[in-house]
Amino acid sequence: MSRLPHEPSEKTRAAVTAAKYWLSRRAGWKETQLHQIEGGDRGPIESHDRSVRKRILARIAAIHTGDET
Repeated sequence: MSRLPHEPSEKTRAAVTAAKYWLSRRAGWKETQLHQIEGGDRGPIESHDRSVRKRILARIAAIHTGDET
């Protein structure tokens, strides 16, 4: 099987795997993923945070007045 010039050899892949293992165990290194979520127009996410108690009271009031959705 012919290899492309830019394809790493099995020995190189093994060396990289060994280095990652050593770094993770001895140096505290780890691979991480960063997930960012943006709001409209790439701005901050708007939050209309209400306590559970307030949401329940609002729901009861809506049921009581007949404005239930």
